[in-house]
Amino acid sequence: MSFLSDYATETDENNQLLQRVMRDIDDRMFLAFMSGLSEAERGIIYRNMSKRAAEAVLADLDEKKGFYPPDTISYASSLFERMLGRQRRYLALKQQATESWQQPDGNPEHSRNIMLYLALATDEDRYPEIKEHEAECQDPMLKLALRLLHDNHDPLSARSQLEQLKKALLHSYEQHLDVIIEGSDSILNNEVYGRTSERLDVLLGKV
Repeated sequence: MSFLSDYATETDENNQLLQRVMRDIDDRMFLAFMSGLSEAERGIIYRNMSKRAAEAVLADLDEKKGFYPPDTISYASSLFERMLGRQRRYLALKQQATESWQQPDGNPEHSRNIMLYLALATDEDRYPEIKEHEAECQDPMLKLALRLLHDNHDPLSARSQLEQLKKALLHSYEQHLDVIIEGSDSILNNEVYGRTSERLDVLLGKV
């Protein structure tokens, strides 16, 4: 199983990836996978198990020696490799999303990173993580999206809520820009403070 050589070095990331797949894979497929490994390759797996668990797997392998046909072993190996790849993508997306959350600047690329991470997080039922992000999120649109995702909201209703909030935020931001433009124009035209205040109040509908 040449792909396991990529995980031979004992690092926190390698061990974390292996442990996640070992946790999620079906027991029968795990044993079929293990039966096709060399002793050196099995060592990569055993280092991520308790002594008791490793002994139990070793006993099962001895009992089922020659039990799994080549096709089953090949399928189990392919499955384990695919699951590892998925976990690697998840961790990479999570790292990108973490970096993007630290830069709440409305950059579309940052938003893309976050949404791709959330796509995998929901697919793997990582709803506690989504709830944690919702509690910490400062962006009103993303915060609402996180709440809707965590609650597994009806898609049509969720989209309607997001579109309504988008409209309100765009209106507020447009007013924010208009105030800056109008105020700058008044100041550059040397208008007195009272005239500047009057123009801004009219713009905001205060008079």
